[in-house]
Amino acid sequence: MSSSSKAKPPVDKCRVIKVDGDAILVSGGAAMNAEDRLLFAEVVQAATDRFYTDRAARDKAADK
Repeated sequence: MSSSSKAKPPVDKCRVIKVDGDAILVSGGAAMNAEDRLLFAEVVQAATDRFYTDRAARDKAADK
């Protein structure tokens, strides 16, 4: 079996996905459809919310 007959994985590409007006760089082999972009936006929003919540808690603890 030659190497040319093997299925090749998709080439990773860096894509820009806009989430709430911010550009997020995403590396992956396949383009995102509308549903993928919505789910990705939810993950980014959850991570952002958690970051700011944790940061506020750390700042409050540091002020004590």
